[in-house]
Amino acid sequence: MCLWRMRERGTSCANSITCLQDLTRSFTFFNNAGVAFSLLSPLAALTGMYGNWGLPYGGSAVMMWSMPVVTVFSMLVTLSLAELTSAYPTSGAVYYWTWAVAPPRVKTVACWVSGWLLVLGQTSFTAANSRIFTDLLTVFVLMARGVQLTSSAQLGIFLAVLAVSAGAASTPNYVMAFITSLGTFWNFIALTALAVALPSVANRRQPLSYIYTHWQDNEAVTGVDSHVLNIMLGLLISQYLYVGFGSCAHIAEETAHADVNAPRGMLVAVAATAVGGYAYLLALNLVAVDPKGLLTPQNESRGTHAVAQLFWNVHWQTYGNGFGGLALLTIPLAAALLCVNQCVATNARMLFAFSRDGAVPLHRYLARVDKRTKTPVVAVWVMATVSALIGVPMYFSGPYVATIATMAVVSTYLSYGVPILFKLISGRGVFLPGPIYTGPKISRLVNVIALTWILVIAVVFSLPTLYPINAKNMNYNAVGTAFVVLSTLAAFYCPVIGGRHWFTGPRPNLGQFDTTETVTATTTATATAGAASQPPLERKLSSLTKSSPSALFQAVQHQQADVLTMDGSSAAAVAVAAAAAIATVSELRLEAADIRRQGTFSLECASLLERAAPDSPPPPPPPPPQQQQQEAPQTTS
Repeated sequence: MCLWRMRERGTSCANSITCLQDLTRSFTFFNNAGVAFSLLSPLAALTGMYGNWGLPYGGSAVMMWSMPVVTVFSMLVTLSLAELTSAYPTSGAVYYWTWAVAPPRVKTVACWVSGWLLVLGQTSFTAANSRIFTDLLTVFVLMARGVQLTSSAQLGIFLAVLAVSAGAASTPNYVMAFITSLGTFWNFIALTALAVALPSVANRRQPLSYIYTHWQDNEAVTGVDSHVLNIMLGLLISQYLYVGFGSCAHIAEETAHADVNAPRGMLVAVAATAVGGYAYLLALNLVAVDPKGLLTPQNESRGTHAVAQLFWNVHWQTYGNGFGGLALLTIPLAAALLCVNQCVATNARMLFAFSRDGAVPLHRYLARVDKRTKTPVVAVWVMATVSALIGVPMYFSGPYVATIATMAVVSTYLSYGVPILFKLISGRGVFLPGPIYTGPKISRLVNVIALTWILVIAVVFSLPTLYPINAKNMNYNAVGTAFVVLSTLAAFYCPVIGGRHWFTGPRPNLGQFDTTETVTATTTATATAGAASQPPLERKLSSLTKSSPSALFQAVQHQQADVLTMDGSSAAAVAVAAAAAIATVSELRLEAADIRRQGTFSLECASLLERAAPDSPPPPPPPPPQQQQQEAPQTTS
């Protein structure tokens, strides 16, 4: 990861950061938004959380009123991250954003901690979604065959779905793009169909007045007798719906025109999740004529799954048997499988970017890109393994499920809050906005509200969910999150071997990959042939010439001049001096536009230096006439 030059031909990336591309760029805007929509998966999330968090903590009234509130605040968090994604479209996402906007003294440790927080949040989220799939398949077998699967059998299903998802995520990008498109269409079409079909098929429905006013809790099981606490804990079903939209940024290095498509994909995915999720939640509450009966041990699902029992009841009341409800249950079952696949794939991109900078053990292996599939296969299987290790205790301790769900929300959103906080602290002097930007005043207001909401949910979802509190039902989310933060800080500041002695943040890899394929994703055949005939140094100069103006500014600002000098190249040294001499970013943009039009990197930078800093040392002399004659055909092509 690194100073990433996120540019393509015809794309304007205002804050591109200079490095060469590792992953194949084959995702469109639709694929990018589809990844997040499939990962958010309102169909799987609400089906899995409805009986665990919706009905026991306030019932339909809390669900229907809390979701719009949570949606508004979550959209503000999304908008804050969309601005950062547009400015810095890299697979590292939160990790790189923190490094880019944090003050110099703390940026290294800040990006270190935020990266590990995101690893904890996303692996917990993957484990929680795998548990949702396992629960759906378990109750399907129970209602279809009358067989109650043991905990060991459920654990086997849990591990199998992670393995299948890792295998799918290891395939080439065009396969993943197809799976993503399939997941997007499946979630959209199936969600719409269920939201319409359930109330249409049911012969008994609740009135809207009942849905928006009915209070229900399960004090006998939860032990929560406070209405306020029930409402706060009932927020989780809605907030869990908006975990993982940062996946749009994790696949930015594989997305065309990422500075625009990635942030737009993020916003569109959250908006689509909000609309589709609310419609589905409304449909579930409309047909839930006996909400308390959905959780009783005497029903067909034995009280283990409220939505499965709801589907059964609707078909039983209408057609005299409930097996049609099992057919409906396969729809969220498939959505959950696609969701887990997207979780593993995007988590691997995050670990790949983190490993590329040496921030994890065995980083040389984790940062490898498979030559055949062009995907980080090792990172895929490592993240699937970590999710499995986190999720295994769920099958030996029931209350641990709540810990995993709340940890997924809290750790992920805390990692989102770190770059937002430092963006507010550093101000406009450090953050250089990209194409997606609301303006300095509105952006600051949005960031403040988003950060406040992150702090609120971090406190609320760390509260115990079952009372009276004991060692078995304790919510260990706060303990787990604190343990990860303290462990990462200890690993960073450890004497002699700590990260502060060797970890320097994002590493530039300019010129690390010499094939012309990695320089730009979309070039004409002529330009590709011309670049292929150039020596490595000229290719480096060419890639740097096409970078955005703020790439030079960012490189100087973050003390990466040693990258741009490129083994002592005089032309690149002149570029650095010129970028440092220009006073404002707007001037940089104008001058860089001239450089791109002329296409002669060293001579243009030399004249730029003379105009911007006349007192500086003179630029190096132009190359000999013979070299100019040899390079002329390359310039023409």
